[in-house]
Parts: sequence; C-alpha cells; structure tokens
Amino acid sequence: MEQKKWVLVSVFDKSNLIPFVEKLIELGYSILASGGTRKAIEAAGLEVTDVAEWTKQEPILKHRVVTLHPRIHAGLLADCNDPEQVVEMIELGWDLIHIVRLDFYPLEKAIADGEPYETIINMIDIGGPTMASSASKGGRFVVIDPKDEQLLVDYLENGDSDCESPVRGLCAKADFLVSCYRMKSAAYRSNDRYGGLFWEKREDLPLCYGENKYQQAELVQIGTGDPLGQIYHQQICGNPPSTINRKDMKHGVNILRHAYQIMSPHAPGIKIALGLKHGNPAGAAFGHDPFGVIRGMAQGDELALFGGVVITNFPITEDIAVAMRQKRDGSRQNFDLVLAPEISPEAADVLDRVTGKCRMFINPALAGKLARSTVRELDVLDETCAIRQDPFKPIEDITKDEYLMSGAPLDHEQLLNLLFAGAICHGSTSNTMTLVTARQLTGNGVGQQARVYASDLAVERAITADNGITPETVAWSDSFFPNEDGLEKLIALGVRTVFSTSGSRADQAVIDLAKQYNITLIMGPDELFRGFCRH
Repeated sequence: MEQKKWVLVSVFDKSNLIPFVEKLIELGYSILASGGTRKAIEAAGLEVTDVAEWTKQEPILKHRVVTLHPRIHAGLLADCNDPEQVVEMIELGWDLIHIVRLDFYPLEKAIADGEPYETIINMIDIGGPTMASSASKGGRFVVIDPKDEQLLVDYLENGDSDCESPVRGLCAKADFLVSCYRMKSAAYRSNDRYGGLFWEKREDLPLCYGENKYQQAELVQIGTGDPLGQIYHQQICGNPPSTINRKDMKHGVNILRHAYQIMSPHAPGIKIALGLKHGNPAGAAFGHDPFGVIRGMAQGDELALFGGVVITNFPITEDIAVAMRQKRDGSRQNFDLVLAPEISPEAADVLDRVTGKCRMFINPALAGKLARSTVRELDVLDETCAIRQDPFKPIEDITKDEYLMSGAPLDHEQLLNLLFAGAICHGSTSNTMTLVTARQLTGNGVGQQARVYASDLAVERAITADNGITPETVAWSDSFFPNEDGLEKLIALGVRTVFSTSGSRADQAVIDLAKQYNITLIMGPDELFRGFCRH
C-alpha cells in the first residue's frame, strides 16, 4: 500500500498560511498540524490531520510537549537511502514526513519589548527548532522563511528533471536560523556573555571587489534591527559598490547620526551634508536651508572631494544636485557615491556623469530622527578572536562652567559650530584636529601620529582649500594637547575658540597660553570626551 506524502505545518505567523497549504494539497500532499495551526487550516475548509491523532498522544504540560514525539522525529530523521531504516519504519507502521513548514515563537520581539523574564522563557520555542534540526539532518524540505515557499512550490511543480533540488540549501538555512534563534536565547539569559555572530550572504547586495581589486568580497547580513543599516540602503542606479564605498557609507552615517544627536536639541530640524573621502569628511556643513548646506559641503576641500561620497539627511532635488557639482571656478565636481533619503530622477541625471559611474542610494530613514546606534561594535582581529565594545556615545554637555578654562562662555553659534566640529572629529581617523567656520568644515587634519601634526594638517587643509580661518573658526581636538605647540599653531592662524580634553601634564601650560591670547578654551576630562576612532 502506497504511503501518503505528509507535510507537517506548525507556524506562529499564520498570515500567509492558507494559500501555501492549498497548493500542497493540490499537489497531492496530506497536511499534519496541531493547535492554532490546525484550527486555521480547518477554518479555511481544508483537510488536516491532528498531530495528536497521528501520534496517539495528546499535548501535555500546557502544550509545551506536542510534536516532541518519536513518530514525528522518526518521520523526519529516517534515512530513505538506508534499507534497514526503511524496513524499520514499515515494521513500526510509521510514515515519512516529506516537507516541514514552520517558524519559531517571536523570542526577539519579546526581548525587545521588555517582557518579564518568565514571559520570555515561555516564549523560547523548543518544538519548532527541534523539528527544523531533525528535518535538516533527515534531508527533508524544511521551509522556515516565507520567501522560500514559492521556491519549493516551483520545484514540486517542475519535478527533478527541470530544476535542481533545493533540499540542501533549505537544510543549510534551517541550521543557520536555528543557530541564530538559540544564540538569541543564550545572549539574553547570559546578559550577552554568550552573544555570537551569525551571517547570511546577501547575493542581492553585491560588492564589485574588496578594498583592492584583487580581493574578492561579499556583503553578509548579521541582523535586521537598525533602519539605518546598510541592508536598507536601496541602490537606484550605478555599478555595484566596493568595500570602500560600503565603509564610507558606514562612517558617514555614523557621523551624521552623531552630529544630529548632539545638535538637534539646540537646532531642531537641522539639515546636514557630509562629503567623505576614504572614510574621513573633506566637506561638511549644517543649517536649515538645504541649498546653502549643500553648497557649504561642496566648497570644502574640493580637491579631496573629487570621487568622494556625499551623504545628506534631506532629499536631493535637481537644483541641489547642480549645486553639489559646481566648483568655485565654475567647473563640475564628480562624486563616486551619493546617499540621501530621496534622489529625484532629474537629480540622478545631473549626478550621473557617466552611466554607472555615480552610485546612488536612498534610505528614507535618513530624513527622520537619527538616533544613535545602540549595537555593540565588533572588530574581528583574526581567525581566533574579535573585540566587542560599546557604541560611540554622544558628546557630553560642554557648556558646564567647570569646563571653561579661558575666555568668554560660548554663544549659541559657537556652540553649534563646536559641536559640529566634535561630531566630525570623533568620526575621523585619530589623531584628529577639526576646524569649522560659519557652519562649514574648514579643515580636517586626520590620522596623525602627533597632536601638533594634526593641527598643522588642519590648518594646511584650510589654506589649500581656500577656506580662510577667521575669528569665527572653532577647533576640536579628539584628545588633549601633550604640549603647547598644537595650540600655538591654531592661535597663530587666528583660531579663537578651541576644545580639547584635559589629562595632560601640559594642561596648565596650555591654559596659561590660552589666557595670554584671550582664547575661549573648553577642556573636558579625557575619560569623558576623548574621541579616538578607527585605530
């Protein structure tokens, strides 16, 4: 007597359940389900066998044990290519289960919602992951991701001769999803001591190459929670990005978030534009007029911005795109990548200097309230270990009386300029000295081994880019001055407002120098304000 072809269905999310079940019944499969899944299938007028009837065992322990039964797992695990196992299943009178459609209890949501510990423990799924693991080992069709339902249906309709069996891929995905699910439980119950890293290759988000063209690279997905995450940046035109493009977007978005977080309380509705080259801002500006902001960014270091990356928190229209590309001498600037909440078709035509050369991405979340990332950062050192650290924190209040070492207190405009300089400085490769004049990045001296070199480079960049230093210019140092020479360089060129951290043996000498020239010097403790980045 020919055995039935069984499908075991057990899903928490029943939103798209019925069409899939209807299709499997149409293809000659019999449905096996329990609890709410069975009731939903019955309510649709479809034939379904109750798991309890099949196993001759009613659910126990308040429905904690339903599918954890030898007949279920033998039906999933039996090796159809092993004659002894086939004979044993016949002697037992047990059928094979060919397909499993399941999902897991939403543990991650319960954790994110701050549910009580007992509620979260009850939300840890046992039956679903266990069935998935058994089905995977048994080489069954196991569907957990709803996106894979059509893949399976197409295969079942076409048959072995027309397309490759998806079994192996579905089993691998099941192992991956079970591992991720188990790790969420382990991370929660251990206060993140046992938090791990799992990734999924994103072939739909290709990279053209790694940091160098001889290095192959791929984008892998490790999570879904952050709306400003790169998996949500939608490419609308241009060639696939490189590793450097992706890293530039990462650094730029981090700086944008940081600037917005510390400045928006003082300037609601603030608009920000960043122009980066190899991860460091070479042009940046802020304000409330998008056109003025984009011009301020574009008139930063025009030489460095050639082939750079532009990121904004406001839509790019045709007139803004024209302003982006216009250099001081009237010639046109070229960019390698643009990321914004929206880019109009007309703006895309202006920016795309040669077909495919300007990569353009949109993410509407950039136009919202740019909350800082709360995810701990991971830096893989080698094949044996990685460093995991807390995310960058917002800059502390710099207006406290105890931080003013010399000169007059900051007025509103000085505060905005200084906070903007701080956000850029903290997101640039250390050691860094950042100069901002009238809401525009004037010079960014990044990646220097000595503080005085950073001061020298910031001033040199300002002069070379024809961004004059005026009494309005403010400077932010990502750590303390070990000697007076760095501050001397800034004073000599006309800078009159400076932030640095305190904690150097030369602090008093630096303060005395600032007082001598009546410089407004803000100094906050190094342990609170140091902003080293990307060593």
